Amino acid sequence: MKDYLGPATSHKDLIDALDLWDRAFPATPRDYFEYAFLYDPAVEYRNIHLLRVEGKLVSSVLVTPRQLYWNGKTVPFGGIANVSTHPEFLKRGFSTRVLRKAIETMKAEHMPLSMLFTDINPFYERVGFQTLPRQTFVADFGARPQGDPSVRVFDFERDFQTVRQIHAEFSLRWNGPLVRDEVRWRSQFRLKKQNTHHFLVRFAENRPVAYLRGKVEEKTANVMEFGALDNEAEHLLALSRELAIRSNRQKVQLTAPLGALWKESDACKVEVKTDTSVMFSILDPEFFGTDKVESLFPPERTLYWGTDSF
Repeated sequence: MKDYLGPATSHKDLIDALDLWDRAFPATPRDYFEYAFLYDPAVEYRNIHLLRVEGKLVSSVLVTPRQLYWNGKTVPFGGIANVSTHPEFLKRGFSTRVLRKAIETMKAEHMPLSMLFTDINPFYERVGFQTLPRQTFVADFGARPQGDPSVRVFDFERDFQTVRQIHAEFSLRWNGPLVRDEVRWRSQFRLKKQNTHHFLVRFAENRPVAYLRGKVEEKTANVMEFGALDNEAEHLLALSRELAIRSNRQKVQLTAPLGALWKESDACKVEVKTDTSVMFSILDPEFFGTDKVESLFPPERTLYWGTDSF
């Protein structure tokens, strides 16, 4: 039987891909992938790349077409996710084969850029991805600070449209944030990985002026996303302290150049470490005028939110 290397074309392909991802990523709950099928508009047949050997699905890659902000405009790109091989077929080059096919398809569909998250950077370097080093700031707020009456938990009905506007205006100033239309925003709230318990909004004159989406880890609370119309330093500090209070954590972590605003304050002690989890591949150097990722995404002007992971 001839190998099949191409997109999913049937419901059986989707179920087989789900079974493969569930087996290849045992630490990730199966319903994480199921919810993506249901609520992420990018998870379509044509974006699920498969390799079948003798009829058995042995490897798969998901491409999620999205757009990001870059130099004040929007740029299409392909997010790479769920790169996987069945445990019985490892170390035969199957993942690389499917990944190369996915890259060919993205180029044919005129995506000038691809992006992924990983902790096995050398593997992806072999197919042209480059690591974009980032700084992670860890703020230690020490003794429990007092709560801020201007901050409350996000309420979808009251706050959604204003927060969406803040996100768009704030993101446009940077390189890297993803563009979100209303469909994408709403899909995030349906995905189980996105909860609103630590989604905080700050008010001035009875209107939202800044927000923060947090996630609680074992030792820290992580800032997954932030946006403000003005006074970024003041709002980031107030919302970060409130996140520390509500999560019962002393330390708050942020992987974005905005963490430098913490360092300028005397309200916390700040440690800095390097993050190498984001990689890009420039698929069309003519589009950008360069094939160097760090030229496109200078560290001081670049941010990417964990809420947009794929």
